[in-house]
Amino acid sequence: MIYLDIRDSTDDYMYYRSDDDYGNKLPNLTNEFVLTQSDEVIALCNEMGVQVNSLSSYLNLSQSLGIYEIFSYFFEGKLISDFDMLSIIFKGLLLDSDYCFCFKLNATFCWFKVTSDKIVKLGKMQFSESMSKHTVGRFFKRLRFEIAKSGVALNKVKYLCWNRDDLDNEFSRYITKCDYLEDFFSKIDGLKGLSCANVFKLLSKKIHLQLNLTADLFVSGLMDSFQTLGIYEKDGILYSLNTYYKDYSSCVSSIIDWTNCTYGLIIDCEGKLGQDGSLNNGCRELGGLIFCKYKNVLLNLDTFSCDELLIEDTLLQVCENFKSIAGFSRNIKVLMFGKSDSSMLVASINNQCSKSARKNLLNRFEFVDCRKFIAKFVSNGDAKLDVIATGLDVLPVYPKHNPTNDARTLFNILAKILQDKDEFII
Repeated sequence: MIYLDIRDSTDDYMYYRSDDDYGNKLPNLTNEFVLTQSDEVIALCNEMGVQVNSLSSYLNLSQSLGIYEIFSYFFEGKLISDFDMLSIIFKGLLLDSDYCFCFKLNATFCWFKVTSDKIVKLGKMQFSESMSKHTVGRFFKRLRFEIAKSGVALNKVKYLCWNRDDLDNEFSRYITKCDYLEDFFSKIDGLKGLSCANVFKLLSKKIHLQLNLTADLFVSGLMDSFQTLGIYEKDGILYSLNTYYKDYSSCVSSIIDWTNCTYGLIIDCEGKLGQDGSLNNGCRELGGLIFCKYKNVLLNLDTFSCDELLIEDTLLQVCENFKSIAGFSRNIKVLMFGKSDSSMLVASINNQCSKSARKNLLNRFEFVDCRKFIAKFVSNGDAKLDVIATGLDVLPVYPKHNPTNDARTLFNILAKILQDKDEFII
């Protein structure tokens, strides 16, 4: 497909095939389908036996329109040359593309496409004028311009809103058909029945203490949880797995007042294999994390792991890291799940550490068993960690019996209880 026009004389042509193939000459038209708004070009193509049609007729518009009037009928945006105008017309109206989703949230818009392994954000806009037919109409022309500029055909744009209340009268004149993300998330265990803001808080890996939710920010949350949700697109429709488990242990946040935080450790131990099963044998490996609690937010600040042979060096370094973060290294609360882990850890410290390190570490740590605290908020308090986690719709980090993963699973459970119930064990 090529657009061909005549500027001022029959020797001054303008053609456009693509962003890489355009110019001011008469190109080779063999086997081309030509679009034009010039009667002279139509006559020339008929003489040459080349297939030709007027652009306005091809788009079912009035034959009297000029090329700029066709552009202005659909679009409004900054153009440097006539070729920029033709590029937008081709991409938005004439060429095919993959499906694109444009999410509207209040007065903000964000459009994106879904590939096999990620969400690609293509652009964003915000309506910031007084609401009127004129301002909304011009806004949608600019929106179409930006969407086409990003390489998306307008007939492949699928609009999304949160629910039916988010489609105002003036906007509904231009968004005549859309899908609702509230319906989409209502089919996903762990997210159904939640507000848009609460769904976003679960999707996002960044914890926002103050939230001004926009379409762009929400799509960022979708990007963060793309793999967990198992999102895919088929024929312009979004699909997902039917269960969502939040991984609080991978979230980040900007906390302003670190002095108002509560700090501690979560440690999990794995027992030794092939012995009598006594806890006094110690652990073969341990893993854990340094956390802080700020208001109703729990944050994972650092992770660590080692086998028994490196327990002294590792735990002394953890204490140093903890001090650099929290400002102290005495009376460190160490959260565990069940009493066996603390017994194994103490045994390994006694068996593997030097006398000075043994005294140093055991005087610093205060072990806290979380099992009874968690049991107050779940119906299966005697279950294993991964079962409790899935019951709370948080991520059980696999594989199990990897101490760092089990520590993160315990973290996820405590973070969920803190966020929902505003209660914490220390």
